[in-house]
Amino acid sequence: MLEITIAPQENSSIKKEISLNLKGYTVFAGENNSGKTNLIKGIISEIGKDKIIYIPAENINAPEVVKTGAANDPMRDIVSKLLNIVIGDIPKIGGGFDVLFKKIETSFESFEIPNTNLKLSPKPYTKSDFKKILEDEIAKKILNYKILDNHYDSEIPLTFDSVGQGIQRIIIATIIQEIGKTRINEDELIILFEEPEIYLHPKLKKKLFESLVKIAENPNVNIIVTTHDPYFIQLSRDKDIYHILRGSDGATQINPVESKTLPEVWRSFAEINYKVFGVNGEDYLNELYGYLESKLNNNWKNVENELKNKEDQNKNRHYLESATSMTTTSYIRHEIHHRTGENEYNKNDIETGIQNLQTIISEKNF
Repeated sequence: MLEITIAPQENSSIKKEISLNLKGYTVFAGENNSGKTNLIKGIISEIGKDKIIYIPAENINAPEVVKTGAANDPMRDIVSKLLNIVIGDIPKIGGGFDVLFKKIETSFESFEIPNTNLKLSPKPYTKSDFKKILEDEIAKKILNYKILDNHYDSEIPLTFDSVGQGIQRIIIATIIQEIGKTRINEDELIILFEEPEIYLHPKLKKKLFESLVKIAENPNVNIIVTTHDPYFIQLSRDKDIYHILRGSDGATQINPVESKTLPEVWRSFAEINYKVFGVNGEDYLNELYGYLESKLNNNWKNVENELKNKEDQNKNRHYLESATSMTTTSYIRHEIHHRTGENEYNKNDIETGIQNLQTIISEKNF
């Protein structure tokens, strides 16, 4: 359990004290300008920059600062901190990191990027090397990598400043994944990853998510990601998710996203995305309706009887018996399932239906 109290920050949306109890893998979800980055900065301020691995959303490998071996290289700083947690696992003097390098290369291949391989540069270490070794020195060696682009049966080495941001982020995730599997010392490892989904194809997003969750299984590891991507929320639906938003006073607020209407077994990304982003309205209405129907003898007409106490029956379905009249909410549910193309409803109708279904479920204590 990671307990943090963030004090109000100057020139920030963090205007009030925020207390957090985090564990394992945590998601901060919110719209742009909700204060996610300010929250991350507050966490770094409270815990200390040296104790956190911070992967920002912006370009971390800008050519002007990425010079493998340079002290101001952000990626080198990330890798150095990761290596610090496994420094006790250095092989006997005279050994090397060939096995670790190979695992990182193999892990990168698991993301299945077409025609692309990662090639690290292993180098045997002498006894003299080990006497002066620091995490920073190992990081420089890891970062002497090559991207081999396979075209027409030939491998073309690419410099990392010519590789897309998506692949750069996968390289970071690959290193985190393999180093994170090794022995973790008693000190807590905290990784703050801003918008890990950016630049990535959905298939790669899923691979990255699975890698981060796997690392977070270690009791000494805490991973915090920020996102405003509904798909990344879908992947994280069973994890701890917090809604980051601005209050009426402009201050950032953080609220746990809990399934307050549907029970846990019915919890879905549609409900979470509705609560956080206000999206997937049709999906959420459909799930609420289906849950209520399951509690009312699996008969949609029983749901309709409840709805007609809150809505007028002003819609017709001509393919049903006797041109059945129904409420707008039932009409939407039938249209979702049968898609006749009529679509005689709008966003306000969907919102009203969701609220009415939530109210009925709450009134009946379902």
